Amino acid sequence: MLTVENINFSYGNVQALFEVSLEVPRNTMVCLMGRNGVGKTTLVRTIMGLCRPTSGQICFQDQDVTAKSTYQRARLGMGYAPQGRHIFPRLTVEENLQTGLPRGQSAVPESVFDYFPVLGDMKSRFGGDLSGGQQQQLSIARALVTDPEFLILDEPTEGIQPNIIQRIGEVLNRLSAEEGKTILIVEQYLAFVKTFCDRFVLMNRGRVVAADTIDGLTDGLVSDYLHV
Repeated sequence: MLTVENINFSYGNVQALFEVSLEVPRNTMVCLMGRNGVGKTTLVRTIMGLCRPTSGQICFQDQDVTAKSTYQRARLGMGYAPQGRHIFPRLTVEENLQTGLPRGQSAVPESVFDYFPVLGDMKSRFGGDLSGGQQQQLSIARALVTDPEFLILDEPTEGIQPNIIQRIGEVLNRLSAEEGKTILIVEQYLAFVKTFCDRFVLMNRGRVVAADTIDGLTDGLVSDYLHV
C-alpha cells in the first residue's frame, strides 16, 4: 500500500529524518514507535504531504506521490487524524465531520456513527464541549468520512481514558479486518500495540532502527528504544 524510500527532511538547518525507509503492506495495521522527539510525527506529516522531503520517494499504491499536495493524496485514498486532534471547537460535531467531506457531498456517512455512537448522540454539541476521548473519536471519524483506503493516526490514545482506548482499538480492528483498510498508527502505549497491531517500525534519532511483525518487538528493543 505504501512504500517510503530514503526520505530525508530538515527544519532549516536541523535535519529531522535520515534516509528513512519503510513499507506498510495492504490490509495491515502498522505501528510507528519511538521515544518523543525521534521524528515520528514529522514522518507521518511527510507521508501526508504536510512536510516536503529534501530527498527520497513516497509511493502510494504503486504511484509516486512525493510531489503531490495533501489534498491530492487525500483524493487518492489517504486519511489523517493528527496528533492533538485539531477539531474545530466552535463547530458542532456534525459540522466538524462535514469539513472532511469531499466536494459535492453534504451528508455524513452513517457508518461513522456506527463506529462511534457517542458522536451520533452529540451531533449538535460544540466540539470544544466534548471530553478528550470524545474529541479523539471525532478526529478519527472526520478522517473516515471520505472512506479512505489508507488511514494515518498520530497518537490516538494520548491522554484519554482506558475504556475509550479500548473502543478505538476495536474500531481500528474492525476497519482493518472487516473493511480491508490499511492503517499506520503512531503509538507508544505498548499494551495497545501488542493487542491490535500486526507490524511495527521503530525509530530513533530520525532513523528507522527496527521493523518486523509484532512478535519481533522484543523486550530488548523496548528497553533500548522505548523506555525512558
